[in-house]
Amino acid sequence: MGFVQVIRIKTSRFDEAEQAHERWLAATVGRRTATRETLTKDRDEEGVYWMLVEFPDHDAAMQNSALAETGEIARTLAAIADEPLEFLNLDVLRTDS
Repeated sequence: MGFVQVIRIKTSRFDEAEQAHERWLAATVGRRTATRETLTKDRDEEGVYWMLVEFPDHDAAMQNSALAETGEIARTLAAIADEPLEFLNLDVLRTDS
């Protein structure tokens, strides 16, 4: 069963968040288990961004979370966020195209 993690970050330091993400991408090549990421900007709430991260299953998400680089980016994002990060952990029941 697929798994999606949705992360809400409110920050006035978006460029720093993007730089941290680029470092994470480079550092985890061949090891990260995320199969797709979608970054969105909230049209209704200034400075709010939503990241949707897709995984094959919950176990793969936990493997990704265990990477040292994932812990590092989480700490970085928390430090530059204007509010605490929010996480939703969702099992995929169906995907339609």
